[in-house]
Amino acid sequence: MTTIRIYDARQDKVVTVEKIERSEAEWEKMLTKAQHEITTRKGTETPGTCLFEQIHEAGIFRCVRCGTDLFRSSTKFNSGTGWPSYYEPVSPLNIVQQPDTSLGL
Repeated sequence: MTTIRIYDARQDKVVTVEKIERSEAEWEKMLTKAQHEITTRKGTETPGTCLFEQIHEAGIFRCVRCGTDLFRSSTKFNSGTGWPSYYEPVSPLNIVQQPDTSLGL
């Protein structure tokens, strides 16, 4: 069992949780096709079609795979790209940043 530390906004503290490890087949059964493509294969929605772009209520956006708190709605801004953008995660512990050089940038 692998554990990781994340910040839980509801408890307002860092907690240790078991890392969720599932097979590709299990994820495919649990997620919609779009969710699986985005979270597993670095896919994306067409600009302007993302449900989260339309949500403006106060709250926290969570990971569809594990429920980890990712971004507070108060940190969301309109970047003009057609995708939801946030200037700060709930906690650096809760995200992994990876450079995207797929388009040669």
